[in-house]
Amino acid sequence: MKQLYITSNEYDFLKTPHKIGSYKLMKINNKTCLYCKMDDAITVWSNDRLYVYSEVILVTRIWFTNRRLIKLDKFPIEVHIIDFKSIDKNSFKGAHNISWGCLTDMQSITKCLYS
Repeated sequence: MKQLYITSNEYDFLKTPHKIGSYKLMKINNKTCLYCKMDDAITVWSNDRLYVYSEVILVTRIWFTNRRLIKLDKFPIEVHIIDFKSIDKNSFKGAHNISWGCLTDMQSITKCLYS
């Protein structure tokens, strides 16, 4: 299993790469997604509340990069980061989009942070 990270240069809470502990492919509404259990939980301070996300779903932002998510062979991959607990396991209805970011491996991490 490859060591993967979620990061972004757009959001302060994602500027430090967050290590993914384990992951598996799944389908929601016939869309391939990556379910991730985070080693380093994503924490977001918003509206005077602290939110901690230890399980997230990653969905590609651009349809033609979905193949990269399936193969995990070309990084970085731009993704929507969705709160796992906010979704019905059969649809994205009511899904809470935390932010967008990059799914990356260690070799490509700087492409995400400094591009």
